[in-house]
Formats: sequence, C-alpha cells, structure tokens
Amino acid sequence: FETADIITLHVPYTKETHNLVDAEMFTRMKETAVIINTSRGNIINEQALYEALVQKKIAGAALDVFAHEPLELSSPLIGLDNVVLTPHVSSQTYESLWRIYKMAIDTASDFFAGKEPSNILNPDYKNAIQ
Repeated sequence: FETADIITLHVPYTKETHNLVDAEMFTRMKETAVIINTSRGNIINEQALYEALVQKKIAGAALDVFAHEPLELSSPLIGLDNVVLTPHVSSQTYESLWRIYKMAIDTASDFFAGKEPSNILNPDYKNAIQ
C-alpha cells in the first residue's frame, strides 16, 4: 500500500476481508495512487474511501462493486470527480461469459462423473455435502 501506484482488489468476501481496506489503509497509500475494486463491495469501507477521496489522500478510485447494490443514488461517491463507478459489469464480455458458462458445465460434468471439480474455491465444501 505504501509504494503502489495502483492497487487492485481480488479477494473473496469473508468476515476476514470485510472492510479490509479501511481509513488506516488509505493513510498508508500514496497521494498519487488509485484503488480499483472489482471483487466485492464490502472489501472497502465506503465511508473511509469517500473521505480519502474528498480529502485527496488518494488520487482516485474505480469501483464496479458496492456495499449495497445497486449503488444508491444518494451515495456521496456519485458526485466525486476522482472516482469511476460502473454497475457491476466487469465480467460482461462475450469471452468472460463463455468462460463462466464453460466452467459451470465442466464442474457439473466432473461432479456427475465422480471427479474432483478443478474450480472449487472452498475445498471444505465437499466434506459438507458427503
């Protein structure tokens, strides 16, 4: 956080990652840095992000996910000129959608063939269904 020009977030949302990026983390960033979140909205504390952007503690942010979706029209983030907001569409390309569909088909096929699915993010899940 101290040396990065651009920080992108790619973590699942868990109780451990809830508000992972908070006011303290923003104070560690360079004033010229930007943060990008396409993972899950509650990874960033939106109030802390708003304050960091308004006070120019960081240069900017790009968000495709929000704590509450869709982003409420009353959100103070909407009026800022140093933030880019998109409506949770970062994966909406032909290529990425096809990969998602293929992965789902392959996972289902593996499951019914009695094989270990290759794309399970939480391996403990298989123990829960046995």
